[in-house]
Amino acid sequence: MQVSYYIGMDTLINSSIYHSLHLPIYNIYAGPNCWPPGNYTLPGGYMGAFRNDHANKKVYIIPESDSIEQLLYDFDMQVGDTLVGYLSVCSPTSMCDTVISIDSVLVGSTYRKRWYINSAYHVYFIEGIGSTYGLLDFVPTNMVDLSDIVLDCFQQNGQNLYPDTLGSCPLLTSVATLPSTEMIIKIHPNPSKGNIRVDLGSTKISESWTLFSLNGQVIQSEKIHGKNQFEINGMSPGFYLLTISLEDGWKLNRKIIVQ
Repeated sequence: MQVSYYIGMDTLINSSIYHSLHLPIYNIYAGPNCWPPGNYTLPGGYMGAFRNDHANKKVYIIPESDSIEQLLYDFDMQVGDTLVGYLSVCSPTSMCDTVISIDSVLVGSTYRKRWYINSAYHVYFIEGIGSTYGLLDFVPTNMVDLSDIVLDCFQQNGQNLYPDTLGSCPLLTSVATLPSTEMIIKIHPNPSKGNIRVDLGSTKISESWTLFSLNGQVIQSEKIHGKNQFEINGMSPGFYLLTISLEDGWKLNRKIIVQ
């Protein structure tokens, strides 16, 4: 799968300046053993709004499916610090990612600080860029059989800066062969106290949903046969993966946080 993010217009939320974050499309190659196999382009959309706290070297995000600000990146972590916030899946039943080492990497013509977060998937956080495992993708701790995600390139003000200044870093915007489903799923509240409401919009035709723990155990599941709204109740504190199966064979996944 290939994705690219871009920063849109600024907006004022709770007296603070936020920058909108957008993902135009998902380019997906599904191999012959996947269903449905082939090459696909799925629509993306608005992914949330973020703000920089330069004084404290932190970045915060309000995800597209929520109204609560969460810590996205902490660029002041030390070796041994535990990863917390939006990208973390640390819970009583899941191993916590911690900072393994800190060094620097060349970005453009200057060196920036780099944090080594996860050895299983070789995840780094780079100052001013973000995670090499996807800008908004949670760090997978010790989970197995997840996707290997790699940061191909980073561009700022039209100039390639990482991993080098050569070549091009095109924004993926082609919208050919779009399925009739939108990728936006509204989950409220998330984080929650154990009860959530899921809204799939009016264009999705759903078949079922399954709630997994981070070690792959099925916690709850239900056949919903076309419902575009449903509720999940009684979840214990922790992190979960919600998989929604659509009638066209696609599966949509979201992280659920219960506090």
